[in-house]
Amino acid sequence: MTLRKLVLTALMLGIAGTLTIVGPAQAATHSAAEQMKAWDPDNDGTIDLAEANNAAGAMFDSLEGDNDGTLDRKEMSSTKVDKKTFNKADPDNDGTLTKDEYLTIVKSRFEAVDWVGSGTVSDRVFNAGDFPAFAV
Repeated sequence: MTLRKLVLTALMLGIAGTLTIVGPAQAATHSAAEQMKAWDPDNDGTIDLAEANNAAGAMFDSLEGDNDGTLDRKEMSSTKVDKKTFNKADPDNDGTLTKDEYLTIVKSRFEAVDWVGSGTVSDRVFNAGDFPAFAV
């Protein structure tokens, strides 16, 4: 697996579960085109950081079950965010992530995937099969 594919996988595992929560009818077996359509509400053929953050924000809201405005490790257990990544995103070391802290994970992974610095991830990335199924 190439470094680019590893980075793409990391991004999608970090935020891909959003689509499953936001659109439960979207199964893990959906095509790349269907996945791209769900992530790309303006249908411009790219996903920008704002679109990724919108999806991730919805994921945060759906995971945040105790209405305290944060996610703890238990609430994050259904995601692919590992302990090291969680801890890095938790600079105050309180064992929880605010939405802003959670979105730092998304930003970091998005920037890693956007290796050319265009501010977007194109549909070619999806169509090339570089993103895993959205099974979180």
